[in-house]
Amino acid sequence: MTLTMLVPAFAAAVLGGMTSLPGAFIGGLAIGVVQNLGIYYLGQQLKVPGAAELGVFALLMLVLLIRPQGLLGKEA
Repeated sequence: MTLTMLVPAFAAAVLGGMTSLPGAFIGGLAIGVVQNLGIYYLGQQLKVPGAAELGVFALLMLVLLIRPQGLLGKEA
């Protein structure tokens, strides 16, 4: 496994909630969708370098600001 695969996997787990396997699955789906939309809209249309990573970072920060335990995570 390379580092390029581990970083989105960790981001998906944080996004969905570290205590929830279904949340991590939903987080992974959301990251995949945001990466592809970021590549299409920001990368191809606006020519922004690193568009996929920028979209994922924005999504992760938004979710963590609104719900720090993740989408389906439980409070400690």
